[in-house]
Amino acid sequence: MNGEKETDETSEHNQIEVELLHLLRNAFPEPMMLGHRENPEAKKMLDEVREMVLSHEWAVDLHGFHVDFEAKKMRFDVVKRSDIYPQDGLKNLHAEISRAYPDYDIFIFPDDNASN
Repeated sequence: MNGEKETDETSEHNQIEVELLHLLRNAFPEPMMLGHRENPEAKKMLDEVREMVLSHEWAVDLHGFHVDFEAKKMRFDVVKRSDIYPQDGLKNLHAEISRAYPDYDIFIFPDDNASN
């Protein structure tokens, strides 16, 4: 019985997390966002952020990078190894990137690497 309750709580937590990610992703209307291909400054930011991300052993890649220079918002997905749940790592990564870009609101979305 206790195992069922834990499974229900985990499922509920996962559903809330998915809904939150959906809401946050929708906070960035695509026309306002610049991908790295459209802007050399965005490409430079992407390169710097990717270097920070990949310095963490649990991070496999970064994709979906968008930046809104006017609103000072940045978002991207970090592909992480699927065998770990690096919540503390994501918090540390967020803090590291926030120090590099203190004027920006930064949104990092974890993405499991299904291939490992």
